[in-house]
Amino acid sequence: EHSTKFFAVEVRPHARQIKALQLPDFNALKAYLLMMTSAAPAANGAGGSPCGPGNGVSPDEGFTWVDMQCTSPDQITQLGKACNLHSLTIEDIIDDAYEKTETFSRRGYLYCMVDSEDIRGNTARIHILLFKHWAFTIHDCPAAAINQTLARLDEDFLQQPEAPEYPQSPLTSPMLSLSSMCPSPLQRGPTVTHKEDISQRPVAVPAYVLHSILDVDVDMMTDSSDVLITEAEQVDQLVFIASSKEQSDVLRRISLARSRIHNLQQRSFSKQRLLMRLVSTLAGHFIPAQIKLYMRDVIDHIAWCSQRLDSGNEILAQANSNYLACISIEAAELSNRTNAMMQKLSLLATVVVPFTLVASLLGMNVRVPGQDVDSTVPFWSIVGTFGGICMVAFIMLTRMEIKQRKRGM
Repeated sequence: EHSTKFFAVEVRPHARQIKALQLPDFNALKAYLLMMTSAAPAANGAGGSPCGPGNGVSPDEGFTWVDMQCTSPDQITQLGKACNLHSLTIEDIIDDAYEKTETFSRRGYLYCMVDSEDIRGNTARIHILLFKHWAFTIHDCPAAAINQTLARLDEDFLQQPEAPEYPQSPLTSPMLSLSSMCPSPLQRGPTVTHKEDISQRPVAVPAYVLHSILDVDVDMMTDSSDVLITEAEQVDQLVFIASSKEQSDVLRRISLARSRIHNLQQRSFSKQRLLMRLVSTLAGHFIPAQIKLYMRDVIDHIAWCSQRLDSGNEILAQANSNYLACISIEAAELSNRTNAMMQKLSLLATVVVPFTLVASLLGMNVRVPGQDVDSTVPFWSIVGTFGGICMVAFIMLTRMEIKQRKRGM
């Protein structure tokens, strides 16, 4: 089981500041939200919601990201009351609904559920709430996308070589660096140095968190598709070189690869539908045009991933056909060898039947020719006759086999 964790990241790009705070428990989180939202006057009719539109941060000061890990249903319900969440949203978060997005314009937020991966490669569901100046992420286990989003914040918005010092809040632990919040380099992912002009970088809005999580998730799916394509090509080559004892292993690998590709295809289709809906006009109030531009790039990546998976399916289908063809050829060869052996046995039986008949006649409990002759001549005569017949039959069979081989050539 994973431990409960809460942290908040205050992104202030114009002041070149990113403040990361570890919150000890849920009560500290509620107090932090109340303190932050009461620091700025409500605007645009927030309707009493501490996370409503216009509360907490002015439009030009960036945004605040709150992450919640392993929260209880009661805590989710309390958060819903504090942030004026719809009852359907609370139910979806508690029940881990399927991948979806919904916009609640009157309540001032966008809800999105994303299927991602945890740090061990298992499925992790991340619930994302976007307000005007707040972003909430809720998940049950450590997610790789969360760690890499923390790293990207440092790269995209922190312009100072050293982070400034902040006064410690009585509600929070001392300030944490974003690097320290990523447990290991494997969880943070590769670090990329951006050399573009600051105007070309993502804007500091809550939708940045949603885009980053989706981008990281699609990148991981693309890497997984590359691995599956390589495995499919290896299986396709293995079909022709595997021995008869390894055929069952080849079939198992084909089945396993097809199952993995099918699962990844389902995820890619769901992700593509989600992204298409996010870049539509329905989410325009919460996702700026610049973030939509980055999301369209993510859509291109997921489309490329889907094409790669289709190619992998075709490779495995061809490998399965080749496998069945090899099995059919081996079965035909075995049948031919069996038929040839049966023909030889039939000819041998044809030669032996007269011998059996003669031996049976001479062995009956009646008088037979030569029974009263005190000599071995009759016996050797019979044996010689049998031997002569065998020699003639052997020569005839040899000639027939030679003729069949010549016809086959």
